[in-house]
Amino acid sequence: MPAPSSNWRPLAALLRPMLGRVALFAAVLAAGSALPLAGPQLLRAFIDRAVAGRSLDEFWDVGPGQALKRDPAVRLAPISLVDPGPGTLVRGGRLVVKGEACVHEGNVSLRLRDGGGRVMAQGYTTTATAAPGRGPFSGALTFTAPGQAQRWTLEVFEVSAADGSIVYAVHVPVWVGR
Repeated sequence: MPAPSSNWRPLAALLRPMLGRVALFAAVLAAGSALPLAGPQLLRAFIDRAVAGRSLDEFWDVGPGQALKRDPAVRLAPISLVDPGPGTLVRGGRLVVKGEACVHEGNVSLRLRDGGGRVMAQGYTTTATAAPGRGPFSGALTFTAPGQAQRWTLEVFEVSAADGSIVYAVHVPVWVGR
């Protein structure tokens, strides 16, 4: 068996005329590998210098003890979920869904699909306020839970009153099982 150094000689002879390009490639590769590691540290240092011991209240433009307020100029999604969050483990055969919506006549549709896409539960709930207002909602789906945890998908959506099509939907992966 030849010595390990002799295996590298043909490669070195091939790359020697392109030494500048190889060095540049190595530098770019090293920098590309280092930036994802150094990026968070650089960002932390930047934020620490910007804050410089001051209270974050100064940056939010609110006084001490005041709550943050949503900018009404920023458009919200028609449906936003509070619970369940992605990856939540649902034990038993009941899933409670909570959120906030601005949908036609306040109707929020709920559907739970198993890993194969089959509908395991379906229902609806209503918001406290119909569009154009935005209101909270809470609803529950009842189903037969599998014996062990499986990844299912919760769909929360608005149905068009005109043609029954889905106007807007939120899909959340959940784990369902006993």
